[in-house]
Amino acid sequence: GTLRPGVLRILRTSVVRRTGSGNSRGTPASRGIRGGESARNVAGMMIADEIFLLYTADSGGVFAQYRQFAVTGATVADLILAQRVELDGRKDPRISLLDSRPVGHPAHDAVLEYLHERIADKGKQVKLSQLLGVRSLKLEERTGRALHDAGILGLVGARFGGLVRPKYPVSNPLPEQQLRARLAHVLR
Repeated sequence: GTLRPGVLRILRTSVVRRTGSGNSRGTPASRGIRGGESARNVAGMMIADEIFLLYTADSGGVFAQYRQFAVTGATVADLILAQRVELDGRKDPRISLLDSRPVGHPAHDAVLEYLHERIADKGKQVKLSQLLGVRSLKLEERTGRALHDAGILGLVGARFGGLVRPKYPVSNPLPEQQLRARLAHVLR
């Protein structure tokens, strides 16, 4: 399948330079993001963590139905900033694996392992649209658990044999409040 038009546009324009001062300025990757910059903000969260918070209701349920795609796209953006992957210029870009060493985040490391298995071991190309549809990586669950382990979200486990997905109610609202304040400042 092809990418939803907005997903690639968001990926190309939302890879941001993290300055360490707490301010993030949206900068298209094509305008010179230096390789190796950390995708973590001053609170230690990755872009994928922030997206997960924004797409999760305070009660822990999914606030937006496309959270999986948003978290996957943000994970790829984080990996681009960490110089682990890059995208080619095609309409449905192929992902090139530059470095498969773990970055220390369960969702990101799962993507790196998946890409290493597909690209390095089997010699296959992986399209971004294919990665967006790989539910077996459980990127939402891994990201939610990472935020739970960090004390930001609670965890109510899956029920009915996995038919009801886990919920991640807010246990520490401060990181999301700071994120929303930063976004409001940038969007003014």
